[in-house]
Amino acid sequence: LDYSNAQVLAYIDSQGRALINPPERVSVHEARLDYAAEEPQPTTGQPLKTTADAWYQLGLIDDQTLPTRRGQIFSYFNHGEGLAIAAALEDEKYPVEELIEHLANLRAGHRFGEHEVSSGRLGMTCRAAFGYWTLPGYLYKGLPEGYGDGAAEWLFRSAAELRQFQRQGGELGWGDVERAKLEWYSLLRHIAFAPEMGWTRWLELKQEAFRRLDLHGPKAIDDNFPPLTPQQKKRHKSFLRA
Repeated sequence: LDYSNAQVLAYIDSQGRALINPPERVSVHEARLDYAAEEPQPTTGQPLKTTADAWYQLGLIDDQTLPTRRGQIFSYFNHGEGLAIAAALEDEKYPVEELIEHLANLRAGHRFGEHEVSSGRLGMTCRAAFGYWTLPGYLYKGLPEGYGDGAAEWLFRSAAELRQFQRQGGELGWGDVERAKLEWYSLLRHIAFAPEMGWTRWLELKQEAFRRLDLHGPKAIDDNFPPLTPQQKKRHKSFLRA
């Protein structure tokens, strides 16, 4: 085997040498959200003392500790996903029809980043609302943990388009696309059956989620399953000890 023409992903250092999988330094940047507009923005912030402090800084509760509209939306979701959705709904110029597709990015990770065309608007809207704040369990550099641009662009592409992309050297697999779709369907169901609240934008998002599920959602599972294999029919041997 001749590997002389093989290509690998490497980083070129200041000396012009190619580095393969070099150790990386992770730097977390914190930012305060309570500075006045005329004050210079600090690069580091003071640590929050309690969870309630974090909720107040994120705009989830008011100065009377009562839930805000953003806080209500946040409470319907897990981790920081509700923060991104609330921020997008607060932007009146963000069409719900676009937002509902861009939600596929919330759980996409980094795999689809090179395919982003327009769905990055969700991430930019989230950072416009929360800055580049890192808060474990909520945000990482202003975005929900697990967020990644580009998945929305693959929601309605075919397997033939993916094969053509792979022939050009792309590493994205069909399993990645299917996982992104399943996560998107899960979010649509979550939104469709989430509690009601008196906000027109939220109600429009719920209605659009129902519509997309009817249009694109996976059909009910057929109960016409194939017969069990001989291996599946064998009795499971396990013993419980007191």
